[in-house]
Amino acid sequence: MSASADLHDVWNTRLPLGISCNHCLHRALIPRERVGAREGDLRCVDTLRFRCTKCGRRAYTAHLFKEQRHVKRFMAEYR
Repeated sequence: MSASADLHDVWNTRLPLGISCNHCLHRALIPRERVGAREGDLRCVDTLRFRCTKCGRRAYTAHLFKEQRHVKRFMAEYR
C-alpha cells in the first residue's frame, strides 16, 4: 500500500481492504462499504481504528489490492 492511500483509493479498487495484525499476524478482509470508503473521501487509511479479533491489539498493516488474485494470495499466505 502506498503511504498516502486514502479511502477514495479503497473505493476505486472495488476490492476489500486487507488488514494484518502486527502482533499475531492474523489477517482479515474488510469490505470497502464497512470501512466507510466513499468517492472523494480523502481520509488516510492509516487513521482508521481496527482491533484484532484474535489478540485484541490495535497495531495493524493495511493492504490495498489492485487485482482479485492479490486478495486471494493475501489470504492464502495466512496460516
